[in-house]
Amino acid sequence: MYFKILMYYIFGYVNVIIEGFFIEKFINKCISKRIFFWNTKRTKSTIFSANIGVNNYKEVVKIAKECKCRIKINRKRGVPFVLNRYRKRKIFAASLLIITAVIIVISNFIWNIEIRRCKWNYAKRDYWNY
Repeated sequence: MYFKILMYYIFGYVNVIIEGFFIEKFINKCISKRIFFWNTKRTKSTIFSANIGVNNYKEVVKIAKECKCRIKINRKRGVPFVLNRYRKRKIFAASLLIITAVIIVISNFIWNIEIRRCKWNYAKRDYWNY
């Protein structure tokens, strides 16, 4: 289940609020069409909120119309929405890629740290005779 949620984060998901009198019918139809919901909450008897993958959103809208429910998008989450936000900042994205590549290249070098013990012979030297 956690892998599926991670994949939905990579491909994007929306937090929707569904309002209507036939919410149970809506949920049953979504389950029969194998639409995956997570983080579900029922705030009132007619209001239901859940997270749905972006690729399932159009199908959920059709089911909501059949069940006479209204859908409102509360939040959009995931990588596609983050990339869409930075679409106009191409230099920023390019610099992030360059910095990441430089860090990967530098981390491949082997850094040696040698620790050698001190070879002092305290018995031969007399430090107290000054």
